[in-house]
Amino acid sequence: MLPKASRIRATEFPTLLGSTRSIHGRLLSVSYTSPDSTISGKFAVVAPKSVAKLAVDRNKLRRIVYAVLREYKGAVAPGVSCIVFLKKDSKTASRQEIKDEILFLLKKARILL
Repeated sequence: MLPKASRIRATEFPTLLGSTRSIHGRLLSVSYTSPDSTISGKFAVVAPKSVAKLAVDRNKLRRIVYAVLREYKGAVAPGVSCIVFLKKDSKTASRQEIKDEILFLLKKARILL
């Protein structure tokens, strides 16, 4: 899990979502801000109920994504904030598939250095 200082708060979501770009994959979507945004260097993971009905499963998926983000946090371009939205296919995907897709999308968006 990321420390609270590195996570986007619920009150910051509306201001952040209005100024983001998105990139989509099979398992997840990533919305990210430009480096000059007011909220910088923070991350969030959204796992809706449509992905997994049980909270245990949603939390497990969230923890997987947060672990990848924590591992590569130092390689993310400075000042960029990201919101990861999980899709239905992510429930059946392996941990490695999720990690590979996150890294692929972050590199494609030129967020990962």
